[in-house]
Amino acid sequence: MNAQIDAQQARVVQLAPVAAKLDELETNVQVAEAVFATGLARIGTNKADFFASYPLVQTLEAPSLPEKPSSPAKLVAIGGALAGSIFLALALVMTWLRTHLLQRILKNELSTLP
Repeated sequence: MNAQIDAQQARVVQLAPVAAKLDELETNVQVAEAVFATGLARIGTNKADFFASYPLVQTLEAPSLPEKPSSPAKLVAIGGALAGSIFLALALVMTWLRTHLLQRILKNELSTLP
């Protein structure tokens, strides 16, 4: 039995380079198949029919104008402008009041200092 084990181990050592070469060749075949498939796909896309999705004859129709504007509605635009004006005026008034309030507070604090 030891003789058979030694013989099989010697055979494994002999066949290891052959197995490595076989793996390398299988990898090369897979790469070649992938390149070939890519080439076939590229040829297939070049032969695509561009007019398959579009009709050869197209019907023409006179253009039409819309009856009313789609957006913005005049009422919404006027309301937005009015709201923006109110917010701007409120911001200006608050800024003006802030400066006067700060001046009064600073005057009061300076007058109370010993």
